[in-house]
Amino acid sequence: MMAYQFNPCKTDADWEAYTLYILDHKLEIHSAFLAKRVIHFIKEQVLYGSAVIVKDASGQVIAALGFVYGTPEKGFTDKETVRLEMVHILPTYRNTRLFLRGLIWLKEFLKEHVPATQQIQFYTESSPAERKQLFEKIADLISTEPTRFGVEHEFVASLDRLNRWKLG
Repeated sequence: MMAYQFNPCKTDADWEAYTLYILDHKLEIHSAFLAKRVIHFIKEQVLYGSAVIVKDASGQVIAALGFVYGTPEKGFTDKETVRLEMVHILPTYRNTRLFLRGLIWLKEFLKEHVPATQQIQFYTESSPAERKQLFEKIADLISTEPTRFGVEHEFVASLDRLNRWKLG
């Protein structure tokens, strides 16, 4: 079994590693992301949420996750919703159990740090289709709409659903 270390960003060095990783992979996260937009999201995460870097056994950053508590539309006051803004896993780790272990980690982190959380909201590009199929296993597809970033799917996963789904 591969060893992964989930490290919430607490120090300037953590945030720097997260920011550099996200900027290096911004076009893989979303093909329309410009550095300016990515920095805006990271600023929101610093002020209203959190970020996590995932390292392998050798200490290399292999994945990152950034999220906010609440939604910008409601001024981050709706703490029952956590919105994932940045998620990336290096290609060599995508067909491993890292995604599943990340879901388990996030669910436990939210239970401890943001107990008001009821649901996790996230958006993804409309392609590739495999991504949509994966996300539909853990979340409800709420809408598919054209946005300034292209056609996107909005998903919502209730924590109740994640608790019922066999995550471990």
